[in-house]
Amino acid sequence: MFYGLGSGFLWAAQTVLLSVVLGAGIFTQSAQAIYLAPFVGAFLNDAVSGVWLLLFRKSSRRFRGNSVLHALRTGPGKWLLLSGLFGGPLGMSAYVLSLSYVGPADTAVISALYPVLGSIFARLFLKEDLTRKQLAGILLSAAGVIGMVGLPRGGGHPVYYVFSLACALFWGLEAVVSSHAMKQGNVPFETALQIRQWTSVLCYAALFLPLLRAWGFTGQVLTDRVLLLFVLTALLETGSYLLYYKSISVTGAPKAMSLNITYIIWSIFLSILIFKKLPTAFEAVSIGVLLAGVLMVVKFGRKKPPPGAL
Repeated sequence: MFYGLGSGFLWAAQTVLLSVVLGAGIFTQSAQAIYLAPFVGAFLNDAVSGVWLLLFRKSSRRFRGNSVLHALRTGPGKWLLLSGLFGGPLGMSAYVLSLSYVGPADTAVISALYPVLGSIFARLFLKEDLTRKQLAGILLSAAGVIGMVGLPRGGGHPVYYVFSLACALFWGLEAVVSSHAMKQGNVPFETALQIRQWTSVLCYAALFLPLLRAWGFTGQVLTDRVLLLFVLTALLETGSYLLYYKSISVTGAPKAMSLNITYIIWSIFLSILIFKKLPTAFEAVSIGVLLAGVLMVVKFGRKKPPPGAL
């Protein structure tokens, strides 16, 4: 239980801090900087996180023998590459775009749909049945999202909420695929996470940044003092992911997601503490409905998929 709750708190802290980093200094100096900020920010965050994780694995005697290259030679290791693509460049880019256009509180709430989508993907790919209570939870979650998206916002058009929803979709896929890979291949959680982070970094470096012609701006950020803040946000991300993947490996994806989802509450609390903005009554109700729906989906699922799934 500690692993899941801890991952939620650290992710909430990372959410709030990263939104502050992307809204100041070098990332707001021009229209191009504002446009490239989410992608460059996500790349640097995952890159520095990958270094933090590597240092953690090399400094701990317990984890020195867990080879990433050995895992990649196996079938489950290749599934983890796909999981890294979903969770890294696709999911994280959508997440950081949402932070830029929507804000940390709403991003935390709407991206919290990932356990719902993860349960649907588990039904499609792992052949798990959806119970009536799960279906009711999906409807409740959808109602909560509609409530949040329909609220008037001063920071941007409601169309930008598509980034939050895309983030939930890709993170749901990441949870299902990584859980299957770790279970079937007996891959240690920290090795699985290292594959996820390096997959993300390589995809950004080889595909996303060249297509966006963002390497020049990335070089400017690397020489700016804001890089020190990425060291902190990446440390929070690394801690959150380690606890999350550990929770998945110990309790399974459904319980891990249900505990990790508490980052909604932590994120809103931190936003209130830092930005001094209290939620309205309608916001509180929408958040409550969404959270209740998510918890129903992850709590009332089948414990064991039928043999031969995926």
